[in-house]
Amino acid sequence: MPQFPEGKGPEVFRGRAMHSMEYAAMDHDKAEEFVKGKKVVVVGFGKSGLDIARECSSINGPEHPCSIVYRRDHWKLSRWFIWGIPLVDIMFSRSTMLSVHKPGEGFLLSLLATLLSPVRWGIMTLVESYAKMTLPLSKFKMVPQHSLAKDISSGLVLKMPDADNFFDAVDKGSIKLKKSPSFEFYEKGIFTTDDNTHIEADIVIFATGFNIWCRQTRAYV
Repeated sequence: MPQFPEGKGPEVFRGRAMHSMEYAAMDHDKAEEFVKGKKVVVVGFGKSGLDIARECSSINGPEHPCSIVYRRDHWKLSRWFIWGIPLVDIMFSRSTMLSVHKPGEGFLLSLLATLLSPVRWGIMTLVESYAKMTLPLSKFKMVPQHSLAKDISSGLVLKMPDADNFFDAVDKGSIKLKKSPSFEFYEKGIFTTDDNTHIEADIVIFATGFNIWCRQTRAYV
């Protein structure tokens, strides 16, 4: 479990705080029984966080919405094939990687990367535009402030299968999204330290690879 300042962590929380690995170890029936009728907060918006939130929302619906708390938006793609062209596969191909400058590369590789960089930029821009067109990112304020290329280099691009189902759950209130750089626990749940939004919870599931560190008594996710 992550470390929090004294008096700001799970020890003050009356509910259950756990890691996503512990939740994933449950079989389907046990997991459903565990979250049914409960207010669940999922920390992190990667693949495991997305899967857990969807499962909780399908079990509880808007009566007991699942909240996803995350630090920043990253690019999410609904499909690998775009207009019948496997552009996402092309993005990760060896030939496309030749367009990326690398430390210690020779003159010829550097020249090749420079010549191919407009092609790579064009593919990235096309995929970004397609994501904005086909997913309601603007509606839910989920458009990343950085480029797709940056997320790819960091390994943070997420394929979102059945994206319509997810955004329908958000639209109906079965899933609630809260973006915040940090949060702390209180007895009834968590609160975000940037705007003091209190989110009541029975269960908090950590589904994030971020390190949580302390500075001036705040825990960063």
